[in-house]
Amino acid sequence: MDYRNYRAEIETITKSLLEEYAADEMDFVIPLTEKYLALIDDNGNPKLSNKMKDIPLGFSGDVNLLVTVLIPVVASTLSKLVEFLTIERFRDAQLKASNHKRLEKLLSFSLEAKIDKLSNEITITISNSGISRKKAKEISTKIVQAALLELKKNSSGKQ
Repeated sequence: MDYRNYRAEIETITKSLLEEYAADEMDFVIPLTEKYLALIDDNGNPKLSNKMKDIPLGFSGDVNLLVTVLIPVVASTLSKLVEFLTIERFRDAQLKASNHKRLEKLLSFSLEAKIDKLSNEITITISNSGISRKKAKEISTKIVQAALLELKKNSSGKQ
């Protein structure tokens, strides 16, 4: 996924989280989002030499800033949710064509399970940056909710 297509959403979600957790970092969002997106190619992979492939965390050079953790996590979350929802729409179309209600319920649970797993992965990533597990879980829940809301706004604006 080309993250640049979701720059506005990345910035919006990151700013909303920073308002609550680190308002003093708000001025860093736009320049660091630009810097982060410049480090990512069209497929979402780092455009770095092999020895520097361990971005995204710390990409700005100051890993003490929450914003340096949030930008790549939000970008990755949007990417995964777009993938999940695209697959879900495809499955939904197939199910409507075949009219299998039981299978439809099973696949819906599958989407919820994927989103829960994604939220857990985000929690681990954030807690690995030095934030408490409890706070990381709270932030990951807000990231997923905000990302889903932004994607919903984006899709209804295109229709």
